[in-house]
Amino acid sequence: MITCSCGNSIDKVVECNGCGRVIQCTTAADDMTFFNLVRELRLAQKEYFKTKRPDVLSASMKLEKQVDKMIDDKVSGQMELF
Repeated sequence: MITCSCGNSIDKVVECNGCGRVIQCTTAADDMTFFNLVRELRLAQKEYFKTKRPDVLSASMKLEKQVDKMIDDKVSGQMELF
């Protein structure tokens, strides 16, 4: 197990092939959380297109915002390295 400079335990580290700088670090739990959230989003989208129910659309949009936030958080953290 590797420990990040922030103190978190890291399961996976991706390094730059050229200089060796860490360009991304994520835990396996973070990956599964993201994958599960995307899976829930896709299921909600499929359900909405089958039913056209406003409550399902609302749930789908809420999940989409959560996915977008996770992506934005990850990208903004990477951009600070450069």
